[in-house]
Amino acid sequence: MKIYNFSIVLVALPLLLAADDRKPSPQGDKEAIQGVWVSVSVQVSGDDTIFGPPPHKVKVTVDKDTVVFQRKDEVRFSYKIDPKADPKQIDLTCLEKKFEGRICLAIYSLKGDELTLCIDERAQKSRPGAFKTSLKDGYSLYKLKREK
Repeated sequence: MKIYNFSIVLVALPLLLAADDRKPSPQGDKEAIQGVWVSVSVQVSGDDTIFGPPPHKVKVTVDKDTVVFQRKDEVRFSYKIDPKADPKQIDLTCLEKKFEGRICLAIYSLKGDELTLCIDERAQKSRPGAFKTSLKDGYSLYKLKREK
């Protein structure tokens, strides 16, 4: 009987250790996503040169209520996440007067100190289905690292 119980542990342990990033972090994604993030790469509609030659300097600051994208100017959003969706979802609602209330649907992946966002920046009410962009799709892909 003891050998049988031990074999169940040996079979189940790798499955438990192979948990993917769809599960919320132990502290919860709402807390884990907070901080200052800097861009590793940025693509807009499949083009990684839209902001000039890489690397692009984009800083993203997330607190409990807002997300601020900063390149030359700052753009502020409130946000709501759904870490149980597959892929994980984030809705960004613009707080800037010119675009106030516009909702940009997005997906995100949070793995330790790496955050990936794929955002429909046209606010056309279409959420990306994967972490990729293509010509004229209006999606932006941000690969970010937590600032230390």
